[in-house]
Amino acid sequence: MCRFFRFVTYLAALIQFGSSIFILVNGHNAQHALLALALMALPVLTAFMLYTGPSLKELRLSRQLNCARMEDELATLEKKNDQKAK
Repeated sequence: MCRFFRFVTYLAALIQFGSSIFILVNGHNAQHALLALALMALPVLTAFMLYTGPSLKELRLSRQLNCARMEDELATLEKKNDQKAK
């Protein structure tokens, strides 16, 4: 599912980048050019943040590590409760 959302985000960034190039080329004044340049920055930043972010494998390993930590903490708390009950 995460791959799908990454693909959709890249696709949306590409569409926005293309539309900003269209505005830049067909713009009639400097205000249109500045708007197009501002709109170009957003998809580039989005793609950069997704590309440099954690990979899918790193996210999966992080999730597994968090689950293992929670299970360990739960076992520790259960041992403490058993000792208090005795």
